[in-house]
Formats: sequence, structure tokens, C-alpha cells
Amino acid sequence: MSTQPSTLFELMVHPEPWVPDEEPGASVHVVATDAPKLSKKPVFLGEIDGKEYYLDVDPGKPTSPNPNYNQVIWRVPDIRDAIRAEAGKVIVAADYSQIEIRIMAFLSKDPWLIAAINSGKDMHTFMATDIFGVKLGFTYDEMAAAIADKSHPRNKEFAKLRNKTKRCSFGIPYGISPVGLAFLIDDTEEAAAELMELYFGKAKVLKKWLADQAIAAVKNGYTSSLYGRLRFYEIPHPDDPKAKELLQQIGRWSGNHPIQSSNADMLKLAMTRLYSELRDRVLTKAAKWGAQLLFVVHDEIVTMCDAQYGEQMKALLEECMDWAYEELIGAENVFHKATAVVADVWSKA
Repeated sequence: MSTQPSTLFELMVHPEPWVPDEEPGASVHVVATDAPKLSKKPVFLGEIDGKEYYLDVDPGKPTSPNPNYNQVIWRVPDIRDAIRAEAGKVIVAADYSQIEIRIMAFLSKDPWLIAAINSGKDMHTFMATDIFGVKLGFTYDEMAAAIADKSHPRNKEFAKLRNKTKRCSFGIPYGISPVGLAFLIDDTEEAAAELMELYFGKAKVLKKWLADQAIAAVKNGYTSSLYGRLRFYEIPHPDDPKAKELLQQIGRWSGNHPIQSSNADMLKLAMTRLYSELRDRVLTKAAKWGAQLLFVVHDEIVTMCDAQYGEQMKALLEECMDWAYEELIGAENVFHKATAVVADVWSKA
């Protein structure tokens, strides 16, 4: 099934089986109005009762040179707003901040990544300064101050540099290519390739680790998480016409799997301990504080408990998540400290 926005929109409006119009050259006429400008051109989703709907991909951000767009901008609602505490209860949630980069730094033992994380500074600003600071003439403090001050003459320049560096950091665990990174940073493929070259010029050990992972995955037929969970790969025969393509894919998976799977390891350890501690380590008991584990999303654990025990639940959730992190990585190696939030709605947590 296609995952193009227009296809997903049509399936949402018409849940019955539907075949999208694939007519070549089809286009949509967009009429400029006084609607607020968007930082990026919105994606056309579809039409209902004569009204055109668009996905505002970056709502509320600074205006760009793009023209104004159409009558109705359809903003995707945040599902987090729908997760609300029951009466007399609160939502308590915490996540592992920037966890992919932390696990990637630990697994690769890259000193540049570890230095950025352990510096106590914003890691993305730290990296951007180290990559671009000398060439463009700025220090970490100057960059951080400018980003914090929207009236600063270099605010947009520095914010863009930080964002590009951050996108590169988070793209690498997924085996991102210059083509993919170009889309994420809204720049040319050449600019993305140059950014990756500059990034790996600093993260030399990481680059070697990724290459070694690809070689080991093909040699052994699997990769492993920190907790020892394996992912197996079907290695193509050399005569397979798609062998090169498949081996490149395995190379990307071989770097991604240990990172994402180790994140899952960590969350499972944290949830197991939380379940036990809420029952005072007697697993047949009911959970205290009226506590419930609602769900886990990527690197975040979301719970609910009686309102009067919100702070105790917050402290326990942080303790369990920190314990799991220590078990697999250790904050003395790559620093991390969990911070939970108590709120009535998940989106505020």
C-alpha cells in the first residue's frame, strides 16, 4: 500500500478499498489567499466537498519566501492530546533523551560523540560548533546565545546549522544516504554529502564501526543488541542479480539493529523493574498508588497513577529507567539522566 500523504488521506476519508489516481501529469491548482504563510510548502492531501486540504508540515515556524496557500490548512492532530488521565489520576511519563545517539556513541566508542554527550552542553550545538565554528567564526557560547535569542542577527543561521547537524546525527543510525539527508535538511544532495563528510571527519571511529558492523553482519549472518538479542540476515548468493543491493541493505541494518534493539532492551528492563517495584517485589500483589503502565512508544514509558502519588511515581519511574541505563551502558561512560513529568495530558508530559 502506498504511504504517500494523498493516499493515506483518501484511505482515512474512504476506508473502503480504494485505488489512487495514478494518471501521469496530474496536478492540483492552488489559489493563494490570506492564509498564514508556512515555513515549507504544504503537502496536498485531498478534497472534501470542494475544499482542498493540505498537511502543514511545519506549523507555527518562521515564515519562508513561499507564497501563501489555500483556503483550508489541515493540521494533523497530536495523538498525545487524546491520552488524558482519568478523574483523580495523573499521567507520569519519561523518555530516554537522544537515546539513539547515546547508544551509538557507546557501541562505537567514538570519542567525539562521547565528548559531545558528556560535555554537559547541548550536544547538537557542541557538534555544530566543532564542525563549522572555525570556518564560520563562532564559539559554542556564541552559537548557544544566538540560538536562544531570536533577535540575534545570526539566530536563523545558527539554528539551521544546529538542525542540520542534529538531523545528520539521527539519520546515521538509520543508514541515511545523502539523498535522504538532503530531504531532511531541505538542501541539495551535494550539500548533504558534504555535511556527512564533515560529520564523519569528526566521528572517524563511528564511521569505522559502521563499516565493521556491515562486514561482520555478512560474515556471521547476524547482529546483536547489548542484551544479546540477535537479528539474522539472509545473505544473498554472489550470482544473485540483486546481491549488491541486498548487501548494502544489510549494511544499513547492521548499524541500525544494535542501536534500536538495545533501546528496546533498556525499556524492557526498566518496565520489568517498574512492574516489580510497584508491587514491592511481590509479583502477585496489586500495584500500589493505583498505578498502571499505559504504553511504551519508541523510547518513552507512559504510566498513570492516583494524583496524590504523582511525585512518588515520578521518582520511581526515573529510578527504574536510570537503573536500566546503568545496566546496559553506564552513565559514567555516556552520560544520561532520566527526567519524568507529571501532567493531566500526555502531550504536556
